[in-house]
Amino acid sequence: MYCGNCLQQTSEKNRYCEHCSFDLIHLQKLLNEPDEVEEEEEGFRPASEVARRCLILCAVVAVSHEEDRTSIIAWLKSEGLWKDVSPDERSLFQSKKPTKKKLIQASWRVEALHVLLWALQLVPTITDDKTRADQSSLKKLLPFRASTSNFVINSELRADSAIFDMKDAIYQAQWTVRDAEVNGKPAPQDIDPGIIVERHYAINWLMGYLGQAWDDVTTDT
Repeated sequence: MYCGNCLQQTSEKNRYCEHCSFDLIHLQKLLNEPDEVEEEEEGFRPASEVARRCLILCAVVAVSHEEDRTSIIAWLKSEGLWKDVSPDERSLFQSKKPTKKKLIQASWRVEALHVLLWALQLVPTITDDKTRADQSSLKKLLPFRASTSNFVINSELRADSAIFDMKDAIYQAQWTVRDAEVNGKPAPQDIDPGIIVERHYAINWLMGYLGQAWDDVTTDT
């Protein structure tokens, strides 16, 4: 199997790439999926749910930069967000000492956060598939460690058509990366595979792809 981030061959038995520590769970799920998947309920997540997920992702990324986990957990609980924290995220928050691999994985969530903030009309445009999002800039768009009720209540999604267009652009970029990987073509120079897979993850969750929960979202092409 080839890593979707560094494009180097790595073991199918390991969750993380042995070369760059990228989380391979999405590729592994794709390889193990049956040819026919039973259709599940789909539908766009409401703006309030997307806003809450943005706040949680901001906390996840903050933890990856070694911000104090105890105070972050206290904030999440005080704002009623803890119930929406996924099992994998709870493991990260509550671990006595997260591994380097888990912290690297968490740091990549800044790209998922970037897309969801765009969907909430807080990021004007996303056109660059190569440059990683700036964590500190995105954090300023959110009431991180502050009261979140007004942010959640007042959040609004972009038009469905804009979100569908973004999904198509992300899907095309993901397909280009995987086509190069599978067919031995040169890796596209204007696309960072790690950025695109996180964007794909976020947009699929936003659009309710196969009704999958956050930890279980797939990015098949």
